[in-house]
Amino acid sequence: MKIIDISLPVSNETLVHPSEDFLKIEPNRRFKKDGVRTSKIAIGSHTGTHIDAPRHFLEKGVGIDKIDLEKCMGPAQVVEIPKNVGIIEKEQLKGKINTPRVLFKTKNSASLNKPYTKDFASLGVSGAEYLIEKKVVLVGIDYVGIEASGSPGHPVHTKLLGNKVVIVEGLNLSKVSEGKYELRILPISFTNLEAAPARAVLIQK
Repeated sequence: MKIIDISLPVSNETLVHPSEDFLKIEPNRRFKKDGVRTSKIAIGSHTGTHIDAPRHFLEKGVGIDKIDLEKCMGPAQVVEIPKNVGIIEKEQLKGKINTPRVLFKTKNSASLNKPYTKDFASLGVSGAEYLIEKKVVLVGIDYVGIEASGSPGHPVHTKLLGNKVVIVEGLNLSKVSEGKYELRILPISFTNLEAAPARAVLIQK
């Protein structure tokens, strides 16, 4: 059994969306002075690898502590999207989706250590509708957002979350090959929060 960590390491250098640009980690107590180490962390709920809860875009959506954790564990597939594709639509997905959990590896994987850009590969509306049609319960992508920057009304998020599809953003799939795996991803259980950082691994048997 091989375990592959697909989480983004969290540090003061971690790639974040501009709206979440207040990540700060600093010592609280130091070993030489206090004989122990503790730290202070200021972190956005959408920092690094994280899960969006329905509350993020739905007025009456549940928080991260109420999402169905069964959806976060089980058979998954990594689907590699050609680097020239900017918006993942239904035409790129036809005939490829055969597990209830889908993770997209895109051109974004080469940009995880670079400054934020609006020109990232994202999921389109017809792509989201196709995943819902295929009864996908979780979808993830290798960037800090799954939907194109500035999308009016955020239809991709709204459709997915409205159909109880778990959204995972900020995956590190740079060293992962296309194929089938077992996924394990669990968010921190913040009460009634709209999102939370998570640790994600793929298991290859």
